Amino acid sequence: MSKNLINTSKIKFSRTYCNLPRGGSYADILPCIHIGILNFSLFPDTADPYAEYLLSNTKTHQVYSDKFSIRVLDLTQIETGQLQKEKPELYYWAKLFIAKTWEEMQMLSEKSEGIQEAVLTLKELTEDEKIQLQCEAREMYEHTMASAERFGRIAGKREGKIEGKRETAEKMLRDGMDEEQIQKYTGLSQKDIEDIRHTVK
Repeated sequence: MSKNLINTSKIKFSRTYCNLPRGGSYADILPCIHIGILNFSLFPDTADPYAEYLLSNTKTHQVYSDKFSIRVLDLTQIETGQLQKEKPELYYWAKLFIAKTWEEMQMLSEKSEGIQEAVLTLKELTEDEKIQLQCEAREMYEHTMASAERFGRIAGKREGKIEGKRETAEKMLRDGMDEEQIQKYTGLSQKDIEDIRHTVK
């Protein structure tokens, strides 16, 4: 996983760094910063909550250029205390990335105007969450049905379709959708939906 990420970042970096327009001065080259926010340690033996990588001389460690850098935030290491001590503002942003409730985000929004703006924007994007869930459920149903159609030729079309409908109904129940909407999108009977509800924890 880490090798793939390193190779991917190098490719993206190479393409992005070519930002000098034709006829432009080399002095006008903009900094190119690749930021990786990870839920695993890139180098487990030397895990660091925040690391910055630059091109440098391997013997003297003299930096070749500060306009070319890779910055990595390891979310698995943010509670070691090091990040909060060295970069408190970045620490609170990292906490925002792993927050699971609106209450946590609201508390973090008090730490800086930037985080507050991010939380407000996120709320605006998700305030119509029910419609979004309905659209996602419908899309999932269509994908499930398409898959059932494809594999049903081997395992039996009818069984594949029914299973696809049941999986979709289960997802919709977990998302809190009412039975009328579930019946509309899946075609299952009220009894079928009630049976599925008993299996959903």
